[in-house]
Amino acid sequence: MSCSIDLLKHRYLKNIKENPELFVGIELEYPVASLEGDATDVEVIKDLFHYLVSTLDLTVAKVDDFGNLIQLVDPISQDAILFEVSYTTIEFAFGKAETIQEVENRFNNYMNV
Repeated sequence: MSCSIDLLKHRYLKNIKENPELFVGIELEYPVASLEGDATDVEVIKDLFHYLVSTLDLTVAKVDDFGNLIQLVDPISQDAILFEVSYTTIEFAFGKAETIQEVENRFNNYMNV
């Protein structure tokens, strides 16, 4: 019995570090809606991404088949701002952080733009 347990431990636990570094991983998704209750204007969303690139130190990581920006990345923090499925949901996928307050500060920097 102990041989089988040892084999299972080796198979499934061998890649786990003894003293791993711990990081916070956070993704936030927000629906994009018109304040007037109308359908979401996709052009406003596309313009937002161009504005973010021109205002913040973000690089374009992905574009769609039509050349529209769909993922922006901060080269230092590795934070990504993206559209995962459609232009009606914007996602903030934050890079590694040691504390939730660090992520909060970075998020606030994006919101202050």
